[in-house]
Amino acid sequence: MADTTKKDTQPAAPVATFKKTDIIESEKYKQYADILQTELDEGKTYTDNDIKAVIDRALSHVVEEEVNP
Repeated sequence: MADTTKKDTQPAAPVATFKKTDIIESEKYKQYADILQTELDEGKTYTDNDIKAVIDRALSHVVEEEVNP
């Protein structure tokens, strides 16, 4: 019996990537500029999903405060 399933032969659309400086200077992420400055690597490029994951990870990090150590 012949295979009647239709296979998608279209290549996936390229995903936009951004450099650290472009991300930090962007209007979209300017409220997270301090976090992104410390968390992103200079020579690497990031997708929108990568950036969101970095922000989510940084904001969910538990901060413990020592009082009178």
